[in-house]
Amino acid sequence: MPLKILERLSNKMEDYDPAKNFDPKLGRETALRLMPLLEKYFRIRYLGLEYLPERPFLGVANHSGGIMVLDSILWVGKYLLDNRRPYMLSLVHSALGTLNTLPGFPLLQKLGIQAASRPMARRALREGFALYVCPGGERDNFRNFTDRNKINFYGHKGYVRMALEAQVPIVPIVSVGAHETMLVLWDGKELAQTLGLDKLFQLHVFPLTWSLGRGWRFGRQLPYIPLPAQITFSVLRPFETSDFSPEDAKDERLVAAIDAEIRSRMQAESDRLNRGRIPIVGKLGR
Repeated sequence: MPLKILERLSNKMEDYDPAKNFDPKLGRETALRLMPLLEKYFRIRYLGLEYLPERPFLGVANHSGGIMVLDSILWVGKYLLDNRRPYMLSLVHSALGTLNTLPGFPLLQKLGIQAASRPMARRALREGFALYVCPGGERDNFRNFTDRNKINFYGHKGYVRMALEAQVPIVPIVSVGAHETMLVLWDGKELAQTLGLDKLFQLHVFPLTWSLGRGWRFGRQLPYIPLPAQITFSVLRPFETSDFSPEDAKDERLVAAIDAEIRSRMQAESDRLNRGRIPIVGKLGR
């Protein structure tokens, strides 16, 4: 799908009505059926859930798990399973999110999965929703296995500006383990550029991966069986924006400083969680 078509479809999402399209009842019912099995398979641990605000917030996370984006799926599932308030929307790359505009894909909207769009995000926060974003996008999601523990947003700071404009706290969410469910041996960014995927589809990587059931493959491959890696989520203390004003979103130096602070906190937590960790197995003991 060429970039112009993607942009045209994505623009339609600016009129997305969260209250009309999101179905929390269906989301919770789906989570009740699937999450107990997934939590056992991945031996999931949740830390810091007490830090989740009971008011609109912007959750910012690292991104792992290849085409199955397991960290995002599992986190959204946990949020729905706990029936938390405020309701949360998960913003995704336009190449996936625009499926919401096509016939046969209403389930994505009903579960709160939405193509990233500034107007839609602003409206959702105004209407009392929380947002979940992964600024590193597909480059983070397909980073090399040797970089699996690194926090890298690839210069994306829009989440900071959004939080400042809406005057909502930024909640860092760190996950480890999801990037061990498949192995990314090479992100293929040079190949993606050569093929023009970055200009045509806003896809910046063309990875070489190994996964159970698929073996060695180039590109994004489905279906495959995720390896049963132990996955941990850690919610950090919110970064409050109340000491700033919406106008501060225009201060690039301030935005960069807040982004650096958020990433520093997340990297410190990732380092802590990975200290003594055995890939796939997790930590021995607690």
